[in-house]
Amino acid sequence: NKEDLLRWKQYHTAQGVSPNVLRNYLSRYRTIVRTVADPAAMQLRADEIVLPKASPHTTKTITMEDAMAIYENTKSLRNRLIIYLMFTTGVRISELCNMKAEDVDINGMRISVVGKGGKHRFVFYDKVACMLMVSHLQSKGDSKWLFPSQQKPGEAVQTFAVRIMIKKVAKRAGI
Repeated sequence: NKEDLLRWKQYHTAQGVSPNVLRNYLSRYRTIVRTVADPAAMQLRADEIVLPKASPHTTKTITMEDAMAIYENTKSLRNRLIIYLMFTTGVRISELCNMKAEDVDINGMRISVVGKGGKHRFVFYDKVACMLMVSHLQSKGDSKWLFPSQQKPGEAVQTFAVRIMIKKVAKRAGI
């Protein structure tokens, strides 16, 4: 009923649950009430479930100096190339992790990327990235992936592994 739902919202708000998470939970609940529940048996109609306003999202950005500090504090060739490509081409981590060696066009200095919704596009890179790329391709082994997993041979590096690497390097750089 309405009072139970209000108590639920108050409890979770007091526990520090963000308005966005509450909104997500309540939206799912409302969908269930609309589609599954017997309207005659429900004490609370779906249109009576009020969603909290979503809090605005803030985009985290870094300065060019921070980006350079992260790059300079990256030890391995593979990770330097990952960092450099992300900063200079704007590829998403998921796109980077799914790149295959055959997607790289060294002469054209571009990489074929499959983005959101399966859309294909090219990202272009500069001479520094080209030098890193050539060295990386020569040293990475015979995996089909441009960035093979170091933990699971034959698989691509996972997005969480790239995120962890970036956080470690940023911490080492004092960021």
